[in-house]
Amino acid sequence: MKAKLESKFAKTTVLLTAAVISSFIPIFAFATLGSLVPLFRTNVSIRLTQLASQLNSVFNLLLYFYREHRFRNALRELLGMKKPRPKQSAVGDAQFIRKKDTFDSLELLIV
Repeated sequence: MKAKLESKFAKTTVLLTAAVISSFIPIFAFATLGSLVPLFRTNVSIRLTQLASQLNSVFNLLLYFYREHRFRNALRELLGMKKPRPKQSAVGDAQFIRKKDTFDSLELLIV
């Protein structure tokens, strides 16, 4: 079980790293090419590089939504696609076991 969790963690880390690197490659490419070619110094190209870097947040959200079932369930609850699970209180209905006087069987009493 522990090895499976470590493997899943390693895969998620690799995917997150790839998403970060791929979203920042356009910034470095346009910065390098901008000193050589004036086309890459335009306002549109700068906006495109900013968009690519900001899309990293979307990639992270989608990656966690895909990889982690707790995150997926919480997001579904927030979007109203799934009913929230009822919360169980620790102080509510308690069960006690008591021996009957005449019989040797156990009975459950809900208080």
